[in-house]
Amino acid sequence: MLVIYGRRSYGEIDRLGDQYAQTGFAHVYFLPIIPLGTTWVLRDLGDSAQVLPMRVSGRSIAAAYGRTWGTLVGVVGSVATVAGGVSLATLVYGGVTVASLATWRWRTSRGDRRRAAELAQDAIGLGCDPAALTRDAARRLRPGVAERWATIADGRTPEDLITHGGATAEQTAVAFTMLRLIARSEGGAVGKRALADSARLLAATPSTAVGAPYRDQLAP
Repeated sequence: MLVIYGRRSYGEIDRLGDQYAQTGFAHVYFLPIIPLGTTWVLRDLGDSAQVLPMRVSGRSIAAAYGRTWGTLVGVVGSVATVAGGVSLATLVYGGVTVASLATWRWRTSRGDRRRAAELAQDAIGLGCDPAALTRDAARRLRPGVAERWATIADGRTPEDLITHGGATAEQTAVAFTMLRLIARSEGGAVGKRALADSARLLAATPSTAVGAPYRDQLAP
């Protein structure tokens, strides 16, 4: 008996442009069995991909199981039970099918998750929230972002941007990305403070001037 098994990626989520998250699985007959780790795909090269390691994503794992096992069990169960008349089991299997199909909505990010990804993409071309990376990946990216911030900060700090808004879109994007990388790469009070500051910056209105989101857009 031929047994088909190996490693395969499933559970694509949070796509932004050509970038997305996915989880590698040990599979049997192309059905995901054991999750082996989540990665952020920067560039899909066909047979290979340029990736960054991420923290294990529960959403990606749930999407992988839901889109395969969930759909299979839900559809087969619904068909099998309908043959004997609509019953509670039919409704349960139908609910499993609907829940599995709903995970396809996760293919693109929304809300604050998307805003965080867009800021990181504007700053360094990374289309995911830097806080979702592994600690080692965040530490590798952090020096370059800190160096870039030093060239555009104009003597300001990220905390100043939270209070008064960024002078430019670039300042806001780079400051947010740097705070997120600090939060991920540091532990203890420093990491918690950086994470809280990044959340405040994400939620802050860049400028109090109506119709002028960044101060360099204001008339003299």
